[in-house]
Amino acid sequence: MTSVLKEKKIRDIIYETNPPLVKPEDTLAHARNLGIRHRRRMIIVVDDEEKPVGALSLYELGKVLLNKPFYTKLLDRLTVADFMKKEIDIVSKEGFLVDAAKTMLEKKSELIIVDKKSVVVGLLEA
Repeated sequence: MTSVLKEKKIRDIIYETNPPLVKPEDTLAHARNLGIRHRRRMIIVVDDEEKPVGALSLYELGKVLLNKPFYTKLLDRLTVADFMKKEIDIVSKEGFLVDAAKTMLEKKSELIIVDKKSVVVGLLEA
């Protein structure tokens, strides 16, 4: 079984090639709606060339809204840039699955999958 994992590449398990993406200037309301519509816990934040610059956790956003309920009225005015996590973990779709799994376990976070041009092509969630 382990030898099979060592040979499998990340590209072999990508089932969605167009994950939901937002830009830093998008509103939190838009990001939340995308997350709900696509049933995602994490939304990838990208620049104009669709290269990853951050990630927005809907779980973390929910915790903020519980602690500061007055934010809920402002979701259409607050931007993703103010709440996104800038420390992100990126892997190439040409990388091996076993290496990605080790990284996920070590960092305890999702991995953003990019192609050769660093354009987002997917997300590995636990």
